[in-house]
Amino acid sequence: MVLLTLLPQVFEATAAAIATRYILGFPWPLCFAHGFTLGAVSPAVVVPSMMILHKQGYGVEKGIPTSMIAASSFDDIIAITAFGVFSTIAFNQAPGGGAEKEDTTVHEIGINAFQLGAGLGVGLTLGFSFILFQSCAQGKCRTIAKTICCLIVGIIFPIVCETIHFPESKFVGIIFFGYGCFRVWGEDKPEEELASIWMFFQPVLFGTVGAAVQFSKLGSGADIAMGVIVILIGLTFRWIGAFCACLEPKYTIKEKAFVAFGWIPKATVQAALGGMTMATATNLGIEEYRVMGEKMLTMAVFAICMTAPAGAIFIAQLGPIWLEKKKGGAGDEEKISHEPIPRRSSMYGDADEILNFRKMYHDKDDL
Repeated sequence: MVLLTLLPQVFEATAAAIATRYILGFPWPLCFAHGFTLGAVSPAVVVPSMMILHKQGYGVEKGIPTSMIAASSFDDIIAITAFGVFSTIAFNQAPGGGAEKEDTTVHEIGINAFQLGAGLGVGLTLGFSFILFQSCAQGKCRTIAKTICCLIVGIIFPIVCETIHFPESKFVGIIFFGYGCFRVWGEDKPEEELASIWMFFQPVLFGTVGAAVQFSKLGSGADIAMGVIVILIGLTFRWIGAFCACLEPKYTIKEKAFVAFGWIPKATVQAALGGMTMATATNLGIEEYRVMGEKMLTMAVFAICMTAPAGAIFIAQLGPIWLEKKKGGAGDEEKISHEPIPRRSSMYGDADEILNFRKMYHDKDDL
């Protein structure tokens, strides 16, 4: 899981950063901020798709679905953290960005690290404190209360972080809050209720991000083509990184290829981070970075449109073909229950005669 969390993202972020530098001419820190924006996988696509395969028994014996589900969350944490660091460096080095002192960049990185640590600590503490719900009577009321409290924390936590000028704490804090709740609630979590609410807010999130893209300012076809080339270069190296992360002997070539293809979807992180550079540059009045931020947002939207449906299709279609199905699973039990009992003999006589005798015996009892 560790390699699957690190290698694909680092491969893609580095490749996309280099491509952005030499194709679009962005400053190096902004290139890596953009690279880690594109390099995050989408749990919104991976988790539901892998849960379906897990319930059907595909790849379960080697732990492929659970590894991909767990790695997707930690993948986002790394992407968000790296984006915050490189974005801070980029705006400090921007014209009028406040790089008057030599130690400004180091100072800002230290502040970012402190904010990330604070978000992690507060999120975990808040999540583990929700063990108090387990002392309530089990039932629908407890589930509804958990759902409402999760929503309240999810809405208020980012607002509080922005208000106290701890912006880097909000994403990490929310992720680890959810992890803490899972640890104390176990299977008694409001999974279906939150999934239903997410199904409502998901189109709002992506619709808002898509509405921010001004197609009249996309530039020429050459500019769009260069952005797509950057995305494809990053995806190519991401595929290689995911394949290399599964080089353990227990995995077959098909299973490695499945993980590589199933690890390309992008959606939630790109939607959350894609417009932040443009928004920050607009607030600071840095026109050059605002234009670059528009290009970053456009590429983030194109990355979502290209990879989210393709990744979901790859997982759904390649999983049953390339992954081994667990023996004795639900599908196997159904198949076995419909198979005729073969005729066989034993030392006590013919098996069919024994079965007929048992049937007659039970019929007699019914009478």
